[in-house]
Amino acid sequence: MRRPNRNLLMGIILCACLSSVSAQKISQSMLIVDLNADKGVVTEGDLVEKWQNQVSSFPVKDFSRRDEGRAIPGSGRPKLTKNIDDLKGHSTLVLQQTGVGKFR
Repeated sequence: MRRPNRNLLMGIILCACLSSVSAQKISQSMLIVDLNADKGVVTEGDLVEKWQNQVSSFPVKDFSRRDEGRAIPGSGRPKLTKNIDDLKGHSTLVLQQTGVGKFR
């Protein structure tokens, strides 16, 4: 059984947590992860190699691709999609599910 990419999963979980409280005002001092698809994204083609945390005071600086446990090295990475009209020109990362618990 393949192990999920821990860094990517942590990023997804943290993004989900942050977005669930986005309607609340968050103090900069409370923020531990700021993953902004408009900056700090390192890609190979349009696939993400590394996503850098924009909170410089937090010890976790980036979320990087890891191939341990993957049948196909480099698989499971999100795709960077730039200049989305519905997001007022901002970028986003796209995770595409290809089967139960498997992302492409």
